[in-house]
Amino acid sequence: MRLPEVIRVDKSKCQHCLACIQVCPVKLCNIVERDGISVQSDLCIGCGECIRVCHEKGHQARYGVDDFEALLGDLHSGVSIGVMVAPSAAVNYENALPQLITALRSMGAAYVFDVSFGAEITTYLYSKTLQKGEKGPIIAQPCPAVVSYIELYQPELIPFLAKTQSPALDAALWIKSQKEYSKLKLAFLGPCLAKRREIHDPNTRGLVSYNITYQSLDGYLQLKGYELKNMESGAFDTPEAERGVGYSQPGGLTETLLRFGIPLQRYEISKVEGPQEIYSSYLAGLHEDIQRQEGPVLVDILNCQWGCNLGPAVSNCKTHYQIERIMEMRKQGQLAKHSPLTQNGADIFREVYEWLEEQSLDFSRSYTDKSSFSHLHQPTLSEERRLWEMMHKPTEEERLINCSSCGYGSCRDMMLAIYNGLNHVESCKYYLFKENEVNISKIQKQAKELEIQRDQITAWNEELEITVEERTSELSRANELLLKEISEREVIEQTLRQTKEDLEQLNEELLSSNEKLKELDSMKSDFLSTVSHELRTPLTSVLGFAKIIKKKMDEVLIPNLQIGEKKTDRAVKQVRQNVDIIIAEGERLTSLINDVLDIAKMEAGKIDWNMENNSLQDIIDRSTAAVSSLFEEKGLLLVKDIADDLPEACCDKDRIIQVIINLLSNAVKFTAAGTITCQAWKTGDEITVKVIDQGIGIPREHKDKVFDKFKQIGDTLTDKPKGTGLGLPICKQIVESHGGRIWVESELGVGSVFTFTLPAAKETLVQTIDIESLVKQLTDHTTRSAPLIEGDKRILVIDDDDNIRQFLRQELESVGYSVQEASDGLTAINLIKREKMHLILLDVKMPGMNGFDVAAILKNDPGTMDIPIVILSIDEDKERGYRIGVDRYLTKPFNTEQLLKEISSLLAQGNHRKKVLVVDEKKTQLNSLAEALKNKGYLVCEAANQEECLEKATREKPDVIVATMIVSETYDLMTKLGKEKGLENSFFLLVDI
Repeated sequence: MRLPEVIRVDKSKCQHCLACIQVCPVKLCNIVERDGISVQSDLCIGCGECIRVCHEKGHQARYGVDDFEALLGDLHSGVSIGVMVAPSAAVNYENALPQLITALRSMGAAYVFDVSFGAEITTYLYSKTLQKGEKGPIIAQPCPAVVSYIELYQPELIPFLAKTQSPALDAALWIKSQKEYSKLKLAFLGPCLAKRREIHDPNTRGLVSYNITYQSLDGYLQLKGYELKNMESGAFDTPEAERGVGYSQPGGLTETLLRFGIPLQRYEISKVEGPQEIYSSYLAGLHEDIQRQEGPVLVDILNCQWGCNLGPAVSNCKTHYQIERIMEMRKQGQLAKHSPLTQNGADIFREVYEWLEEQSLDFSRSYTDKSSFSHLHQPTLSEERRLWEMMHKPTEEERLINCSSCGYGSCRDMMLAIYNGLNHVESCKYYLFKENEVNISKIQKQAKELEIQRDQITAWNEELEITVEERTSELSRANELLLKEISEREVIEQTLRQTKEDLEQLNEELLSSNEKLKELDSMKSDFLSTVSHELRTPLTSVLGFAKIIKKKMDEVLIPNLQIGEKKTDRAVKQVRQNVDIIIAEGERLTSLINDVLDIAKMEAGKIDWNMENNSLQDIIDRSTAAVSSLFEEKGLLLVKDIADDLPEACCDKDRIIQVIINLLSNAVKFTAAGTITCQAWKTGDEITVKVIDQGIGIPREHKDKVFDKFKQIGDTLTDKPKGTGLGLPICKQIVESHGGRIWVESELGVGSVFTFTLPAAKETLVQTIDIESLVKQLTDHTTRSAPLIEGDKRILVIDDDDNIRQFLRQELESVGYSVQEASDGLTAINLIKREKMHLILLDVKMPGMNGFDVAAILKNDPGTMDIPIVILSIDEDKERGYRIGVDRYLTKPFNTEQLLKEISSLLAQGNHRKKVLVVDEKKTQLNSLAEALKNKGYLVCEAANQEECLEKATREKPDVIVATMIVSETYDLMTKLGKEKGLENSFFLLVDI
């Protein structure tokens, strides 16, 4: 800020009404911001119009700035100060001007002067200039707002500004020339805000130190309890002025000048006032007159419409009649005081003027071109077009539609204000109207899209109904065959009936859910996730019992049947086929549930991504190995084309393997013969992977739907949908969650190309640790080293589902374990206190006390904390389980063989949970390994240096010690720890990083 501040804004009161801009003659001094409209002091002329209109609207956001606080501070400090009172004080303090003089002295003012006397000096100096006959008009400059405007916005008129100071400054020069006043600091008291700009201008030589407004003074007088009517009268310390007392009203200069008898015609003196007249038209027209070598001799000009008597900082507004009456009465009084002294008006103050000439006082005033402050950047043609389009005014016709709400007067000025950051487009009502039209159009479009989505949901509902009906029909037929051929298997009959009821319930839930989806689509993901979890328990029962039936048939029933009779052979074959169908359909339904759960979790953002730097070569090798049997079954050739310089990708390895397996499986499904190619190479900062097949291709009209949920193109022979219709949508979700893209190119009858990209991993000097490999080594070692315990093993099954408990009992007893059951957590805890258990199988979702709470109680009880706990749950929350201290965590439906293997391993380890000591100086390199071991059920302690390692190893007696190669070699840990008692058999695992 280069110019003194004269107007300030309280943004908390600003209403963004834009009225201040509408009345402002220099509109670009206003900056429209989100929290209010501020003022650029360097561009403001201090006319006060914005304050007037802001107060008229009742907002009170804008107010003037003066030097009153500085004046009070200096008065209290004992500085000798004289106050110069403007002529308008006679109006503002009607009948109390003498008392005002006394009040100022009581505040501490040493002297009080009348600026009207300075007006007499100013008029004399003007008369001298006119008598010299200088060319060009003289623009009178008593008004600092007009001077500021010319210096900032019309510098071409600077040469025509009067070369003398204003009445206030001329009075100050006279005062300073008097010996008794020469050391005074002077203050100007008046109605003008712009006066502050004048007195602090370097061109006024610091003659006046303070600009004080009537409003500030009156506020102080009221605060201190001054009442002018009760005070004595005082007198000015300057000589009595004559007509100069009328300088504060329009034409006051002209009337005073006439006293000198200069022969001027009325039209040669222009009398102009009011901001709308002066700045909008008069000054521009004056410049044109000057260029034509025409124009007035003198311009008597004041910013305020009725002169200084109604300036922006007056505290007592009067009517125009009252002002005229007060001014005329004071003028007549002053004329009466001087008329007896001389008959010739020009002789008044002759002695003063002669003395001034003798003293050679410098009354000259210079001005500064400040137009550089108001420089506006102009947009290029392309920028201008962009701004017009943003304002919804791309055509000339639309630019002529001027709503005037912005306050600039023209749409082009508004455009320039936006370009220069002085306003924002929301201030334009036309823009808001057009935006409203656009938003209405968007809403209508969205409504149509919602209708389309509703139709799609209806279609999905129909597809689901057909699918459920088909599955229900197949299970019903299988149930009838089993009841007919194996009537003695009542358990199977009950299981199938329960399955049928569950599926019917699922059908009802799906139908109900689809109705809700029409009202609120966002419930879809939660519904799918919940249903998928809840189906895991009955599916566990169905698959488990079906596999038991198959096993019993193969091992017991069929060998004891009399084979040879056709009817019996056919029945056995049908039963075996039906059981295989149940198992296959159950596993297929499990896959569907897993896919649905995956897509629901991804859409809900509940997937925890294991992002690490991985080799794409290794990922592709694992993926192709997983589907190699599919290629062998159909006799297809798999070709891998992997670039040698392929960088690592930062990704979730298992999820990217899932993507590639899905793409390869689809390629095999739709390719009858030929070659399937998997390519990978680097493109810029991305890795591109392609799967190319020679299959049937995809019709053009279906290509855009391949990544839609539940949309299937059909298989190669029957064109009947198979699978879930979620494989490719899941691929899309996974790839896009990694910051990549996936798309398909296809030609019917030629084949398809599925392509996806992944961001390449950024190069790093930090070596990574293969956490999975290290954990596997530890697990293998601890399993091999665990002692075998002979004897009967008692296993407690805790699950609120009768069928699950019965299924687990059959499986466990078939391999020789003794089984106890509990249907809830409290019963289980009481049973464990009475009977010793070697291992616990624990469900999570149970009435009353959930499985996590049961596990927490048991793992925090010294008497039960060493009993191995295996969680079998529909919830995938392994981290929570491992934090509690459970030993294994399997998700329903689980693999029975894997469960039996884990039980055998845990029982073989006995009651001894393996302790692992991790030695890591930097506390960062092996941090991931420590977390992984905790999640696998190990008791992990950590050491940061040699001393801590020796102390903890001696105290804790860990089974395994993990350290970096550098730490081990630096401190010779293996030798030192091997000598400690109790650590002779500890297993050392050294990591090279």
